[in-house]
Parts: sequence; C-alpha cells; structure tokens
Amino acid sequence: MPDQQLDKNYLVIRKRTFGELIDLTFRLTQKEGRQVFFWFFCLAFPFAVLNYYLTSLITAHWEWTSSEEAWQAFSMGINLILTLFEIPFASSLAILYLGKRTFAPEEKPDRFEIVGSWLEVFPQLFLYLILLYPVTLLYECTVEIITLERTPLFSRKKERISTFKRLRIFHRERFGEQIGFFILAVLFCVLVLPGVLICVETGVDLLFGKALDDVTFFPTVIFPVLLWSVYGLLLILHFLRYLDMRIEREGWDVELAFRAERLRVKKQ
Repeated sequence: MPDQQLDKNYLVIRKRTFGELIDLTFRLTQKEGRQVFFWFFCLAFPFAVLNYYLTSLITAHWEWTSSEEAWQAFSMGINLILTLFEIPFASSLAILYLGKRTFAPEEKPDRFEIVGSWLEVFPQLFLYLILLYPVTLLYECTVEIITLERTPLFSRKKERISTFKRLRIFHRERFGEQIGFFILAVLFCVLVLPGVLICVETGVDLLFGKALDDVTFFPTVIFPVLLWSVYGLLLILHFLRYLDMRIEREGWDVELAFRAERLRVKKQ
C-alpha cells in the first residue's frame, strides 16, 4: 500500500470487533458500493457467462429438461460451486481499489493506476488463485497480500520476503480463527440473502414484467446475480478483516502512526 498520506486515511485504522466490521461494511457499501461493485463485476461478469455455458454443458450431459426441479437444483448447485472457486480471483480488482482508497481520502484512485497495478500482480494471482487454488483455502488473505502488499514471487533480497513465506507468517496459528470467521461469514450471507433476493425480484418485475414466471430464468440469471451481489458485500467485509488482522498481529495502526510522523518530520 502507498504510504505518501499515512496521516490522512479514508478509513480509521484501528482494532474492531466483528459487529463493528459488519457495521463498517454497510457504511462502506453505502459510500463506495458503486465503485467497488464496478471493479468487482469487471471480473465477475466474464466468470458468470462462463458458468452459464459450463452449467448448460453439464446439465445437457444428464439429459434433464429445464422444467424439472432436479435440473433447477443441480444448476444452482453447480453455479454455487463454480463461484466459490472463482470469487478470490474475481475480487482482486475490487480489493485493489479498496486498498488504494484507504490511503486516498480526498480523491478516488485513478482507474488506469488500478488496472496497471493489477496487471503487475496478475501472474501471481493466476498462480495462487487458479493453478494453486487449495492455497487460497489454507491462507484466506492471499488476495490482499498479493495485491496490496505486493510481495515478490521469489525473494532475492534479505529485507523482502516471498509471497508464500508471507502467507505462512501472516496466517500462523490462525486456522481455528479462520474457521470461526467462515462460519460467521456464512451466517452474514444467510441474513443478507433474503433482502438481496427481494431487491433483485422487485427490480426484475419492474424491468421485465413476468420474466420470473419462466422456470429457467431464476436458476440461470437471478440466482447468479444474487450470488455475486452477496459476494460483493462479503469481499468488503473480508478486506476490513484483513486490516483488522494486520492491526492485531503486527500492530499496524501503531506502525502507520510512527511512519506518518516520520514523514511529517522529514517535510519540516
């Protein structure tokens, strides 16, 4: 993360409880939701289209008709599994935006700068989040460490550590905590899903009339939109959790305060 304006942060860097993280998630969604979801859907939309065709191929193999309940349930299940696999990579652009926004309180980050920064770390994102996907399951903050801390794949200097070593250090002795956060995140999604579903259904009724009467429309269109929308909220919550973990484990709030003071003294 850039440290040119460590004393002027968009978010207050301090330790928070899980309830405070959820509250801040909704506040951040209210203020930055449009930008966050824009960057999120830049990658989520291609994945959603890919999932549609993969689901069609799989269901066609079983020779089910779209009117069967088994086809609808299986289609939604396949979409759920595929999106769970894709969400870490799909969230990378939005996480990068949130990281830059944290230290840009007065103006929003430049879009070309975000895309350029993302392209720089794309090889590692592809390696860890696609080719080595199980790493993401063991180390939940893989996306944040690659995009925001910009650790190198291989370390040639003693003062810098490689991405994999950083992942091991950052998540050391936190497996139980990760399981606990996963359970709380699932409960969060269960609470949010009904509200998002009502909003989506209302919007579809207003724009497309009786489209929901089509039995294929919900599992192929509404359900994926619902999933990606909830994941968008979840990635904001996870970004805030990453900040919280850094503060708890590394005293990051104190470090930033000292670094900001040092920059201020140098400018005098």
